[in-house]
Amino acid sequence: MLFNKIQDKKITVDDPAITVDDPIVKDDKDVVEEMAEEPEEVVEVIEEDVSIEDIRAAFTVKYPDHDYADAVITIEKSYDNKFAEGMIGAPEGGGAHYWAALTDDVWTIIHEAQDTPPCSVFEPYDFPVTTCY
Repeated sequence: MLFNKIQDKKITVDDPAITVDDPIVKDDKDVVEEMAEEPEEVVEVIEEDVSIEDIRAAFTVKYPDHDYADAVITIEKSYDNKFAEGMIGAPEGGGAHYWAALTDDVWTIIHEAQDTPPCSVFEPYDFPVTTCY
């Protein structure tokens, strides 16, 4: 019978047929190297051309009754100069995450929230979001 035992955070195998040299027994380094070799889907993030002022103007168009002159705006990601996401908040703190899209050469705020947004908000823009419901 094969029994695994945990001793000092290491797993030992009580089976004389299995040795440390067997290919099925690997150390953490081998596992990490294999994981590093596995290709992953990568979304290229390019931070160019979209500016804080573009996003500030987009918020002003969406909410003309608000003054965004002192708003703290960050651009966390920009995708192919067509999509951007980041944070907007007041100088004293607080705020929300926003998502913007370049439509007809004008930046448009398509959503802002403090929670996970619905996927339906992004579908008309083909926005490359990674988290939505």
